[in-house]
Amino acid sequence: MLTTVATIILTAFTSACFTLILAWFIFEKRIKQAIERHTQKQIDQATEQIEQGVKRGVQEAITSISTTKVIRGTARNVAKSSRELVEGGFQSILKRRPDI
Repeated sequence: MLTTVATIILTAFTSACFTLILAWFIFEKRIKQAIERHTQKQIDQATEQIEQGVKRGVQEAITSISTTKVIRGTARNVAKSSRELVEGGFQSILKRRPDI
C-alpha cells in the first residue's frame, strides 16, 4: 500500500517537472522573442510620435512668437500638441495587441 502511494507521488512529481521544463523551453524559444519584438515595435512607434509632436509644437511656437496675443495662441498650440502626444502614446499602448 505504501509503495503504491509513493509510486503515484513520484510519478506525479516527475510529470510536473517535465511539464515545467517543457513550458520553460517553449517560453524561452518562442514566446519571449515574440514579446520582445512586439515591445520594441511599440516603443519605436511611440518614440516617433513623440518626436513628431515635439517638432510640430516647437515649430508652431517659434513661428508664432511676436505679440502677447500670439504668445497666448502659442501656449494653446503647445498644450494641444502635448495633449495629442499623450493621446497618441496611450492609444499605442492600449491598442489591441496581435495574438502571439
